Amino acid sequence: MMHKQALRKRFRALRSEIPPKTRAALSEQACRKVLESDLWRRSDSVLLYVPVRAELDVRPLIEAGWQQDKSVLLPKCEENPRGLRLCRVREWAALSPGAWGIPEPSGDGECLRPEDVDLALVPVVAMDRHGVRLGNGGGYYDRLMPRLSCSALIGFDQQLCDRLPREGHDAIARWMITPTQIIRLGE
Repeated sequence: MMHKQALRKRFRALRSEIPPKTRAALSEQACRKVLESDLWRRSDSVLLYVPVRAELDVRPLIEAGWQQDKSVLLPKCEENPRGLRLCRVREWAALSPGAWGIPEPSGDGECLRPEDVDLALVPVVAMDRHGVRLGNGGGYYDRLMPRLSCSALIGFDQQLCDRLPREGHDAIARWMITPTQIIRLGE
């Protein structure tokens, strides 16, 4: 099995090879699937992310959450101890570039504990059919996911593989979402 760094390089390249217009259409398709799902309908609080580096674009879900008066949470990186704070955001103007240049909530607004989040959509570099996620290597989501009541990996079908290497600290998700499917894992 390939080393994680080689896998990251391979799957980032696959994701980047998707033409921008196709990426946009596939992102829209995935967002539509989420909006039509029971996962979304029964969630009052949703953790999302601001897409960077050709990630699946969930900004339509952020805006739908605001329109539906859900608690829309975005992660804010913290370094000591390393982790993510889950802060409620009500508008795009509440974001500013964070430690990694990724837009994140500015200031110290209302935050929720991971245990209180109804649905978390977690970005991936790659994911497998067992709920294993390959991220960017910082471990932020691996520390967060075990505390979440409902985590769903979300990415393009090109980011899906049969099996990824898993280490003891790698968290497992309960759901997987692509533009073509929503799958409950571990059944």
